[in-house]
Amino acid sequence: MNLPGETDVEDVTPDVGSTTRETFLGTSKDVNYGGGDRYAPGEGTYTLPEAQPDDSFALSGSWRLETQYATPAGEESAALRLDFHATQVRMVLAGEGTVTVRLDDGDERVIEVSGTPRSYAVAEDVGDGQHLLDIEVSSGVEAYSFTFG
Repeated sequence: MNLPGETDVEDVTPDVGSTTRETFLGTSKDVNYGGGDRYAPGEGTYTLPEAQPDDSFALSGSWRLETQYATPAGEESAALRLDFHATQVRMVLAGEGTVTVRLDDGDERVIEVSGTPRSYAVAEDVGDGQHLLDIEVSSGVEAYSFTFG
């Protein structure tokens, strides 16, 4: 069997290790958690750390942590901060509600979430280097993971 020939399509795949690694918000795969509070199943109140490590996330407010996702506890929204290195960020979300995203204390966008888990673009065409995303998640939204490109 012969493979197809070369193409003129530019390969824009990031080099391994050049972006923040995939980050899961469920307690069964809690990697990259950079908050000072204990990250454990159930309901809890969280506070953002004074100094958050690169390539990590932290929570603020009341959250309910499940094995596969995190969701605001009660009727109020809750926040999280993502410190990342990538030019694109996607977030797997489900439920009903909104997610408000602010990149590096600048432009703000609101994402309408509806239905079963799917991937939403939360930041695109971000410049190279470390960045911060401040994210407000409304009650009724389940946050599963972040992926980077």
